[in-house]
Amino acid sequence: SILTVTSLMGVLLSLSFLFIFLFLRRLVKNNIILLLGFSTMVIYLLDGSANPYPYFQYWPIRTIVPCLLLFLSSVYFKSKNKAVYYALFALSAVSILWNFDSGIMVFVSWILTLCYLEAFNLDKKIMIRNIVRHIIVGAVSIGLIFGGYSAYAFLRSGHLPDLSLFFEVLRWHG
Repeated sequence: SILTVTSLMGVLLSLSFLFIFLFLRRLVKNNIILLLGFSTMVIYLLDGSANPYPYFQYWPIRTIVPCLLLFLSSVYFKSKNKAVYYALFALSAVSILWNFDSGIMVFVSWILTLCYLEAFNLDKKIMIRNIVRHIIVGAVSIGLIFGGYSAYAFLRSGHLPDLSLFFEVLRWHG
C-alpha cells in the first residue's frame, strides 16, 4: 500500500540521516558546530526548492548504503577492527546488488580509500602488498556475495540469475 511504502522510505531516510549524524559526531568534537552543521544539511536536503533528490526512488534507496559506509568507515579508521574491515567489504559488495549505480560507487570508493591510505606507507613493498590484499579481499567479497545470491536464486527458482542485466542500459520507449 502507499502507506507501507511511504513508511518504509521514511524509515530508510531517517536511518540515512542517523548514519550521517553518527559519522559527523565521530569527527566534530564541538556539539554546537555539530548540531548547526547537521541541521543545515538536513534543512538543505529536505527543503523542496533546494532538494536535488525530492523523490523516494532516489534519496533513501540509493543513499542509505553510502551513509552507512561513511559511518562504519569512521568506526574502522578509529579502531582498525578487522571485523569492521570485512563487514565493510561485505556491505559494499551487497550494495552493488541493492542498487547497482550507487553500489558500484560505494564499492570502488571503499577500495580506493584503502589504497589511498596505503600510499603514505614509506615501505613500498608493504604498500604494494597491502593494496593488492585490499583488491583481493574486494574481489573475494564480490565473488562470495554474488555467488551466494546466485545460489539462493537458483534454490528458490531453479534458474541462475542473469547478472549481465546489471549492465543493461535502460531505454525510454515513449
